[in-house]
Amino acid sequence: MRYIYFVLTLLFVAGCQESPEEPVTVPQPQSRKITLSENALLRATADSIICSIEQSDTDMLRQFAGSEIVISPYVFVDPEVHVELSLDSLFSDKNNRLWAYEDGSGREIRLTAKSYLEKYVLEDRFSNAPQVSVNVPIGIGNSEDNTQAFLKNDPYVEYYYPGFDEKFGGLDWVSLRVYLHKTGSGYKLSGLIGNCWTI
Repeated sequence: MRYIYFVLTLLFVAGCQESPEEPVTVPQPQSRKITLSENALLRATADSIICSIEQSDTDMLRQFAGSEIVISPYVFVDPEVHVELSLDSLFSDKNNRLWAYEDGSGREIRLTAKSYLEKYVLEDRFSNAPQVSVNVPIGIGNSEDNTQAFLKNDPYVEYYYPGFDEKFGGLDWVSLRVYLHKTGSGYKLSGLIGNCWTI
C-alpha cells in the first residue's frame, strides 16, 4: 500500500514542478513487499500537500485532512493569537483573522485565510525550494522555537530558501515547515509554520 501511495505522490509532485528536466519513470511494482522509509513517506506527503496548496487542489488536499491545523508565520507560535483552522477553511474562510504580530514593527498580521496563504505560503513557491530537510531545522534565527508546545512530537518537512538578494548577506532567508501527524500507515497535515530571520 505504501508503494502505491508513494508512486501516486511522485506522479502528482512531478506535475507540480515548473519545468521538469526529464519525464519521470515510475518503476513497476514487484511481487516482493516494498517498505518505504519514514523519511521518504514524510517527504512525499509534504510535497503533495505543498503542491495541492499551490494548485488550489482541494480534492487532493482533503486526503491529508485530519484535525485542525496550527498555522503561524513564525516558529514562535504566539499562544494568544495563533490560528487553528480545518483544512477546508484554508480556501473558504472569509474572516479577517489576527494571525500574529509582525516581527520588528509589532503590527498586526490580519488577513483572510486566502490572503495569508498568498503572502506566507504561495509567494515563495516552496515546491521549488533548493533545500529540503526532514525533522532537521535548516533556517535558524533568533526566535524561540516553541512549536512542540502546539504540535507535540509531530515530525515536519522544512522547505528552505537561503536568500534572494546578495546585499542582505543571507538574512532574507525564508522557510516553511509542513508538520504531519501519524495516522495508521500514513500522515495527515497538522501544521504550517513559517520561519525567517527575525529582529
